[in-house]
Amino acid sequence: MQASHRNESQLRIRTSRIRDVFGRGRESAGGRYRGEENPRRRATLRRIRCQRGVEALLTRRYDEAESEFRKQTAGRLITGDYIVASLYLQTGRTPEALAELRAGAAGPKPGALELMYLGHALGVSGARAEGESVLEQMLMLARKRHVPPEYIAIVFEGLGRRERALQWFERAYAERSMNAWILPDLRLDKIRTDPQFKDILRRMGLPH
Repeated sequence: MQASHRNESQLRIRTSRIRDVFGRGRESAGGRYRGEENPRRRATLRRIRCQRGVEALLTRRYDEAESEFRKQTAGRLITGDYIVASLYLQTGRTPEALAELRAGAAGPKPGALELMYLGHALGVSGARAEGESVLEQMLMLARKRHVPPEYIAIVFEGLGRRERALQWFERAYAERSMNAWILPDLRLDKIRTDPQFKDILRRMGLPH
């Protein structure tokens, strides 16, 4: 099999693991869409559009991804949405990405997923002090309830602390708690070439 075909096959495997997750997440967001008479039909169309948008995002077809996301909301992107923030981050719109992620993590009890995306984005955008603060918030949360270790690993990676990121990925593997749907995320592109990370994927039976 040629390298390009092998990469396409691996990408299909990766994307298939998260399409339904993102689709369910969007379906549970509770947004209403105009122009569709049947609520079940609205939900189905929203899920299809989200899946198309996520697949386009993961394959770096950013214009197509943005078009699909906008179809869900009559031309407007949703505020506080971490998928939209991923699109902004990958297309150089860092201030917009951070604004979305800060909105998503606003409130007295932000979720671990929202903190993960915010902490990583702050790290890669150079706002290290604020990113470290979000990381500490996540570590405090992990002392009270379970926080997936890979969430913390991704924040460490965003902050440029590769060794600590790998330690937390190893912990996720040891606990058998790794959320495989997160592995295709574009935020992990740099760490994918790391031999230790590739070995984790190999032990999980995933493309590496």
